[in-house]
Amino acid sequence: MKSVEDTIAAIATPPGTGGIAVIRVSGADAWDIACRLGLLQKERVEARRLYVRRIRARSGEVLDEGVFAFFKGPESYTGEDVVEISCHGGRLVAQRVLEEVIHAGARVAEKGEFTRRAFLHGKMDLTQVEGVEAIVEAESEAALRAGLRLYEGTLGRRLRAIREELVRFAGLLELELDFAEEDVEFASRDELRELLGRVQEEVRRAVRSYRKGKRLVSGVRTVIVGPPNVGKSSLLNALLEEDRALVTEVPGTTRDTVEEAVEIGGVLFRLVDTAGLRETADRVEILGIDRTWREVEKADLVLLVVDGSVEQASGEIEKIVRSVEDAGSDRLLVVNKIDRGLRDWTRSVARGWPRVEVSALRGEGMEKLEELLVEIAVGRADERQGEESEWLVTTARQYEALVRAEEALKRAEKTLESGLSSEFTAFELREALDAIGEVTGDVTTDEILDRIFENFCIGK
Repeated sequence: MKSVEDTIAAIATPPGTGGIAVIRVSGADAWDIACRLGLLQKERVEARRLYVRRIRARSGEVLDEGVFAFFKGPESYTGEDVVEISCHGGRLVAQRVLEEVIHAGARVAEKGEFTRRAFLHGKMDLTQVEGVEAIVEAESEAALRAGLRLYEGTLGRRLRAIREELVRFAGLLELELDFAEEDVEFASRDELRELLGRVQEEVRRAVRSYRKGKRLVSGVRTVIVGPPNVGKSSLLNALLEEDRALVTEVPGTTRDTVEEAVEIGGVLFRLVDTAGLRETADRVEILGIDRTWREVEKADLVLLVVDGSVEQASGEIEKIVRSVEDAGSDRLLVVNKIDRGLRDWTRSVARGWPRVEVSALRGEGMEKLEELLVEIAVGRADERQGEESEWLVTTARQYEALVRAEEALKRAEKTLESGLSSEFTAFELREALDAIGEVTGDVTTDEILDRIFENFCIGK
């Protein structure tokens, strides 16, 4: 049976050939295992210092010469005694060192088990754990900054402060229940109303931040749609600054989706080029159009591209406009091919939408397009820089728990308005406390932890 008391080990660097590989060992036996490998000869070793050592197999064979460091718990990543062995990079040497560590008394770590132990030992809360994952997975500057904010504990600290205020009032309300026959009031109802109003607004702001936080961390799914031959693929190529999609004068060239990612203004955009939207009897093209509409349903942002240089049936365009609006995503009208002239009908299409005029072929207007993409998706850069102290919820888990907390706070407020006994108010406050506690990890279950750590790599 695996236990949190086991000493665990894993290769903490990516597989493959590199300059170094790091084998991490954590647990009560980490020191003894280092001695068995010959990294220590029982001499005094200072924590947090580096030592050059020969790494030996159980047969006495020298496996490699590397660097050894010891971190005494609780002053380590996991909160336990930790040994880190840096050897030459390469699959074979790292694997052989790990095999010797396992033979000396450790077991192979499970996914995310080092970070899980850090959480269990109070080294970080669950929002910081998710910050670690965001940092490791970051594909853009914005994602990295968002991950660092989580890892620094910004979200966790604010939620714990709210929770402490609610705990105090919940305790006073529950104390009143013990003196119900004496009709004693320990919790001021006026103060409680003020607190509930203020906390609700804080939690509501946190919930609203999820749209932006998710996009900053995961990227903005941006679907390019429009009639055939309006330059959708040319626009994709211009944004990528490479010829990724096939471009021809023949309508209906794109019959399947083409996906690529690009960083614009520090934000990752996951661009999806789609089949042109038109009436057709071509079976393959129909399948491509069906896929286009499925992509629109999943999009964070839809770019409707039209050819501004030719006359176009306004009814067909407006039909696409209504369908995109029904999907509920953010949208932007891109009037393309302005190098060939601009027709008047383009000025009245998609009223109320932000719009930009470009020539994807010649690069005209592309800088303005990129500015609008970032602004619509996550806000202007100057606004984001001023929001470092603001809420930033980045995962569905955080969002769902905070929605439940907001609903419980609303119900608690209604119990006061209805004049119900303190028992009802205390119950709703506990519901809100539990939901907020799920976000930070003050209230958690093995199922929640398993779901969080399943996406971690083995060495983290």
